[in-house]
Amino acid sequence: MRTLKRCEQITLDYERSNFEALSVKDRLGMRMHLGMCVKCRRYMKDSKKLDLWLKRRYELADYSFSNVEKSAIKEKLN
Repeated sequence: MRTLKRCEQITLDYERSNFEALSVKDRLGMRMHLGMCVKCRRYMKDSKKLDLWLKRRYELADYSFSNVEKSAIKEKLN
């Protein structure tokens, strides 16, 4: 069994950690890997920036429909 995870698995674990809690084993493996891997640390940093940018971008967008648009959607559904 490998003691250090591959970069692919670390990035998947990181993204998964945004939606669910990781096991202690996975968190420890990620910490050990990140202590040595500059590329994965950079990936995490860039991913956080991208998530923040997307969050801000879509918070500013207006996604409400006008009454005319709502009526048109209702007609198409019937």
